[in-house]
Parts: sequence; C-alpha cells; structure tokens
Amino acid sequence: MKEISEQIKKSPEKTTRQYFVGQLSRPQTLPFIEGDKLEIGITSYGDFKGELPHYHTQAYEYQYIISGKTEYLDVETGELYTFQKGDFYVTTPGIKYAQRSQPGTVIFLLKRPRGMIK
Repeated sequence: MKEISEQIKKSPEKTTRQYFVGQLSRPQTLPFIEGDKLEIGITSYGDFKGELPHYHTQAYEYQYIISGKTEYLDVETGELYTFQKGDFYVTTPGIKYAQRSQPGTVIFLLKRPRGMIK
C-alpha cells in the first residue's frame, strides 16, 4: 500500500491528470480500476494553465481543490468564480465553462456518468 501511495504522490510530476477509476485507453502511470460508470482522477498543474471553454452533455463533474487556486468562468453568464484549497464544487451538464489554474494547483475530480474515453 505504501508503494501505491508513493506512486500517487509522484504521478503528477509526469503528467497533469491521472485516473484512479475509469474506462481508459491512454497509458496511465498509476494502476487503476476499470469501470464504465464514473471517472475518478487527480489533476496537477505545474504551470499556469487554462482549459478552453467546453461543456459536458451528460456528466456531472465534482471537483475538490487539494491545493492552490483555480478560476472558473461560466461562459454564458460571464460569472467568474475563484476556488482555493478546501473548496468543493460541481459543474452540471450543459454548462459551458472555462477553467484556469495557478501553478501548484491539485484537484481531485469525480465525473458521473463518465465523460469522454481517456
């Protein structure tokens, strides 16, 4: 178990996102549980990074900020939200949003039902 814990700590050094559960097709650094009902993962931002505006047709995406800070823009209303360590929020299906995170931000995420094939 200690070996897996060390793998989890080191995996964001190699990539920005790793999944613990999902139906995955891309190579993973971590061992994961195969499942088609949801996705659970962790995202780590080494550099200041923004995501292009997008939306999920069916998935609810729950995010918990482990460290750092992220900004979330609701593209349709223009409302900007700032989330930081300890905050928990959800993005519902059909909401078009963009997100950008400061360096050092780590986010735990859960999508249900699962999103795109990874």
